[in-house]
Amino acid sequence: MGAGFGMVDRPGIRRRHAAVSLVWARRLPLGLLPFLLVAQGLGATPACPVLREQRDQLATQAMRAEIALVQTIRRRLCPREEALAEQAHASGTATGDTSTQAAPLDYGAYIRCRQQAEGLLGRTHPVLYTNRQQFVFYSAEGARLARAADGLLPQLNGACPSPQTGPSP
Repeated sequence: MGAGFGMVDRPGIRRRHAAVSLVWARRLPLGLLPFLLVAQGLGATPACPVLREQRDQLATQAMRAEIALVQTIRRRLCPREEALAEQAHASGTATGDTSTQAAPLDYGAYIRCRQQAEGLLGRTHPVLYTNRQQFVFYSAEGARLARAADGLLPQLNGACPSPQTGPSP
């Protein structure tokens, strides 16, 4: 079979692909032609973008629930470092501009605080769900949302033609 010339059913007999021949398009109103060509080229059903958006929103909400849980623990363990980090983030000083911040953030202490909070979380909270990317969820809300996001993957794989549906966090 030659590239772009169609399929060979039997030696010497060629049958054209529907996408190669646009004779059928001459019978359609001109206003419909762009929509049909775009739909044919994309090959995606309308459900695909909707499912992707829904999955992404669920995964984002699940991650936010986990971040809130860890942040609560950090506030309890090291309130000073957490307050300075929040202040730096809110004022944009996390990028390095500490001129407007009252006390500089000790990044070493903050990293130790984060590690301490994550260790405490792992010791004191049961793992409620581990998603397909092996991210562990400790909060009930995060686990529920992550399960829902992972539950959409079979539908997403069926509705979307591309093999890349993206991981859910």
